[in-house]
Amino acid sequence: MPASWAAGHADLVLAWSSFGGLFVLGCVVFFRSLLSAALKTTCEGCTGKAREQDSVSARRAAVNSPAVHAFGSLCFRSHHITREVEALERFREELDESGVFTSHVRTESNFVRDNDDQELVLPPTCPPERASQTFSTIVLYQLLLGSPAVRSALLDALGAALAGSFCSITWLLKLSGGSVALEFIVVAQEQSSTLVSSFNFFPTFLMLGLLTFTANRWREQLVNCHSVQGRIQDIGITIGGAITNPEDPATRELLYQLYRYLNAVHALTYASVHPKITMTLNDYVPLGLLTPSEVSQLLPDSKVRDTLIAWTGSVLERFIREGRVRELAVGNMMIAKLRAICAEHHDLLLRNMPNTWFAVAKLLVDYMVWINLWNLSLDVTSDADAYFSDFSESDRRSGLVLFIALTTFNGFLESSCYWLAWAMVQVLSNPFSAGYDSYSSDALIASTERQLFAVLRSTFATTARSSSDSPPSGRASQSNKVAVG
Repeated sequence: MPASWAAGHADLVLAWSSFGGLFVLGCVVFFRSLLSAALKTTCEGCTGKAREQDSVSARRAAVNSPAVHAFGSLCFRSHHITREVEALERFREELDESGVFTSHVRTESNFVRDNDDQELVLPPTCPPERASQTFSTIVLYQLLLGSPAVRSALLDALGAALAGSFCSITWLLKLSGGSVALEFIVVAQEQSSTLVSSFNFFPTFLMLGLLTFTANRWREQLVNCHSVQGRIQDIGITIGGAITNPEDPATRELLYQLYRYLNAVHALTYASVHPKITMTLNDYVPLGLLTPSEVSQLLPDSKVRDTLIAWTGSVLERFIREGRVRELAVGNMMIAKLRAICAEHHDLLLRNMPNTWFAVAKLLVDYMVWINLWNLSLDVTSDADAYFSDFSESDRRSGLVLFIALTTFNGFLESSCYWLAWAMVQVLSNPFSAGYDSYSSDALIASTERQLFAVLRSTFATTARSSSDSPPSGRASQSNKVAVG
């Protein structure tokens, strides 16, 4: 009989089913690569032939061919996935390096040059602030597996799922343990089902609330980063556009001082999350952000960033008192808003849930996982008697293989749902070290510096240049440590 034979050879059926699934998957991948190669050859042949004959009809036939369209959709999707993976990997490499802002030295002699000076050196270009968004299933799964926290959660789920072999013990007790063991399994299964149905809501609700809090906090950090950037750029563009006499050397010197202070404030804001920027003030002297005398004044102060913001305000006051900017160009609250938004950055990093709350949430989630695994084992044992009541003892042992595999698979899915959610909380807790979803603090600071360099110097003299003149070679951005602004 087919049912009896399948039960008696369950291990053979399981092995051949797994082999068949892997074989089909391999064939799909293999033939997809063949189709991509065939498309490339076909397109190159059609394009070469059309070029040789210089025939519009030949090119139209190559483009409108149904085979080319079918192959093209597969090839385009494969190429698109490859580009997305390359973009993500490139972002991770640039994020690990994170040395654009610290790769050059700012000098007053370069900053005060005219805009058409051939020896003027611009700040270096910066990498993207975030990785590009992707919706490809393959790329998304690859992104997940690239996270150590996610990999750890999957391995934990796999280890917990192997506890599905516990159903073999309950199975053995039910078959040979007598009436007492049978009654115990029935009662345990009923109580376990009641416990799952009654207890399932609270850990799930707790996990959902934690995920919502973490995701909102992650988004607030991104908004705050752009707000800090905006406040600094507002000061730069306000002062740069209101200069009354940009040719005055003293005005340019004061603009350079403002340029240094704003960049130093921005760097100190991200010093705790930037891999190459420290809180040691002496490290800011070689970069041209602070002078040795300024460092000596700041060292006894515990609120270095706020003191620098106050110095920035005093520079703005000098611009106003000495008539170097247009009257009423500078708002009274610009400095206060800059201090508030920079403080918000550190406040958001500290606004975590209490550790006790995290501990209780983790304990309840683990409870939920193990209770569900226990319930799965008991469900398999209680249902197995109905399925295999007419089979012999040897047939039941073969059927046990399938039930253990099913329990293991279901246990992996259930435990990974909870532990992957916990891994996501762990990854997103620090937006600046979240792997592929990290913010690049280096890109934020470097792009702001380029904007400040441009707007603060926007009114510097530019002599008309004829079209035959070659562009100034010194204007190119430098990737190595060079003198800049």
